[in-house]
Amino acid sequence: MQYRCSSVCCSSLIEKNSISDEPINRIEYAKTCLLKNRKALISEIALDSGFVNDAQFCSMFKRATGMTPTKYREQVSANTSYNNKIKKTPT
Repeated sequence: MQYRCSSVCCSSLIEKNSISDEPINRIEYAKTCLLKNRKALISEIALDSGFVNDAQFCSMFKRATGMTPTKYREQVSANTSYNNKIKKTPT
């Protein structure tokens, strides 16, 4: 089966896909910031990641990851320090 699409229709579809990927990219950036800048406030990371405010950021972050930014930071930090302790322990 072959689909035909006008240039206007195709550009609209491409634009919609690009827009829908943007929040995911911002969430990935925020995840990195949460771990690298552990003293940074969530509101600072939200704005730095391109969100309008921290409420919007927290809502989208939880939808994408299943946890709040604070919980993500705590959980990943705890797992990282646990894994680092295991690596340092001689066998």
